[in-house]
Amino acid sequence: MTIFRIYVFTIITLITSKVLGQEEFCECSLHSTLKYKSEYKDFIPNNILTTNKIKEVVIYAEYQKNTAKDQGLESNTHYIRAKLKFNDQGNLISRIEYSSGKPSYLYEYKRNQEGLIVQEVYSYLNNNSRKSDFFPGDIKDYYYDNNNLIKIKRRNYLDEIIPDEKSDYEKFTYNSSDQLTKEISHTYFTANSSSIYLKEYELSENNLATTYTTKFNNEIFGTGKKTYDEKGKLIRETFQGTGESPSDIVSIFEYNANNNIIKMQRISKGNYFDECPEDGNFINAYEYDSNGYIKTIIHAYQDVECKLVFEFRN
Repeated sequence: MTIFRIYVFTIITLITSKVLGQEEFCECSLHSTLKYKSEYKDFIPNNILTTNKIKEVVIYAEYQKNTAKDQGLESNTHYIRAKLKFNDQGNLISRIEYSSGKPSYLYEYKRNQEGLIVQEVYSYLNNNSRKSDFFPGDIKDYYYDNNNLIKIKRRNYLDEIIPDEKSDYEKFTYNSSDQLTKEISHTYFTANSSSIYLKEYELSENNLATTYTTKFNNEIFGTGKKTYDEKGKLIRETFQGTGESPSDIVSIFEYNANNNIIKMQRISKGNYFDECPEDGNFINAYEYDSNGYIKTIIHAYQDVECKLVFEFRN
């Protein structure tokens, strides 16, 4: 169940942070920075990987001095946070996430001849980096039409493919120009209980703006707008929730001359729910070296700074 599993994963992360001690102070914030694999290409371009035959990127978490001091830690506390592996075409094939420097979760991606993901396998790991026999894993299948992703569907606990109405899935619809017009997220609970989250897009004629409406179980949840530059890069997204206690979210993006993201700021107001301490208000600053390699991402909120440090390996 998509929503349930994501929520449980977040809660496990938070509980782990509380139980294991102060060294996990930045864990939740860093998780939100690395969570979505689609974001990697914004700061780890494919050409960097293929030209220099990079096969692995290791990401470390590092606390800034005042953050460490406030938490009673030694400055520049340093531990591994994630490990990404790529194939010869520069496509992500696996991702390991760590908690307190110990392996926790493994994501493996099977691809077709065009390099598109056809299956994602999620596993819990023990301290020896081996798949856990105690906690069951998870498999998602990806479906395409003319190389457009049209569905992602989770298998059941026996790793069997089951009918859509009894599964968790995401579906995507496109127009004749291959532009996304609709997203549906279905979560199955029981034979008589499920939920549907819908997002419908309305595209501008110049393709520089997209407005959308979201619905949860057929009730309007909120409206939003995405604005793009002439290169097709997302530069601003706004979302306004509905209901008795609505939330307003603004996300702003900046890029360098090489089209790599250099700044992302999120501003949230109203009834915004976030398990992480930044409460939906933060800035990510991206720094690159002269060769185009991402060096660091600094995740800042209030008077706190958490740093990610990148190491590229052949």
